[in-house]
Amino acid sequence: MRALGTSVSSGQAKQLAQWLPDVLEAELGEKSGHAERFDKTNFLNKIGGETHTVDMESMERQASAVLSVLRSWAPTDQVDDTIAQLPRELSVLFE
Repeated sequence: MRALGTSVSSGQAKQLAQWLPDVLEAELGEKSGHAERFDKTNFLNKIGGETHTVDMESMERQASAVLSVLRSWAPTDQVDDTIAQLPRELSVLFE
């Protein structure tokens, strides 16, 4: 969640965070400021640093699973707004 939170604007992260369980809300909503631009590899490396996973394929599966659950919890418009702020190569992880 932290990697996603840093990849979108702080306003979007806070709007999305309100739909998450408290533990995840804190991780996503703690960011302030502007979004950092990550390509898919850097995004997955950032996740890998938090999960202690070095296998890119495994990180991609984990990220996709988490983002898929996020999609089911949050309203479609919030997810769509979030995806719109991400590079296209990251948006496919929501599918």
